[in-house]
Amino acid sequence: MLPVVWRVNKKANDVPIQHVQLDPRGESDGLHLGDIYRDVELLEWTKESEDHRTIRSSTLVFPLAMVMGQECDLLTDSALRANTRPTGRERPPKANGFMWTTLVLPLYNASQFFDRRDSCLSGIFEDVYLGTSAEPTSASLEMNHPSSDSLVKANQDARYHFICFPSPGELPDCVIDFRHYFALRTSYLMDHRAEQCLATLSTPYREQVLQRFSFYISRIGLPD
Repeated sequence: MLPVVWRVNKKANDVPIQHVQLDPRGESDGLHLGDIYRDVELLEWTKESEDHRTIRSSTLVFPLAMVMGQECDLLTDSALRANTRPTGRERPPKANGFMWTTLVLPLYNASQFFDRRDSCLSGIFEDVYLGTSAEPTSASLEMNHPSSDSLVKANQDARYHFICFPSPGELPDCVIDFRHYFALRTSYLMDHRAEQCLATLSTPYREQVLQRFSFYISRIGLPD
C-alpha cells in the first residue's frame, strides 16, 4: 500500500474551520449545484469475451459525490424536462439548454484522507485515488509534512477542498480532490434523486466549491 502524499511548499495560516450549511432536499426538485448523492455508480470499463458470448464490466461505486455545474444551467435543464419555466423567469427555456450529462465530484472521507493509514486505503479509494500503477517517489518522505493537513483544512491547497459538515449528522467531514471528476447522464441523476440525494450544500458554500474547482481545472500547464 502506498501512502497518500503531496508536496508542501508553503505554510498555512491559522484559519478557523467553519461548518457548512445544508438545504433540505426537495422531493420534486430538479438537480441543483451542491446536491450530495450516495452510492453513485460509474461504469469504468466493458470487455467482450473472445467467443463474443459474454461482456465483462467494472463498475465503481462512490459512497458520496456532489453535483457540479452552473445553477442556472441545471434549472434550465430541469424546466425543460418538466415542461415548465425556470423559477424567476418570465420566458420558457430554449431547447438548446438541455444537458445530456452533468459533472460530479467524489467526496472522500476526511478521516481516512488525513490518517493515510494502509488500513484506510482499500477498495475504491485506493484504486481511484492512488491508481493501480502508482510508484513511490524519492520525495515521498518529505511530503508527509504535518502542515499539509492544515493547508487542506484551511482550503489553501488549490487541489483540494475540505468540507466540514454540521455535527451531529449523517455526513462525515469530506475532502474533494479537484483532479477527480466525471460526467453522468443527467437523466440518471434525476431518476435516482429521490432515494439517493441526501442534501444540498447551501449558498455560498456550493458556489465556493464551484469557483475553486473552475480555477483549478482552468490553470495553464507550463513545461518544466
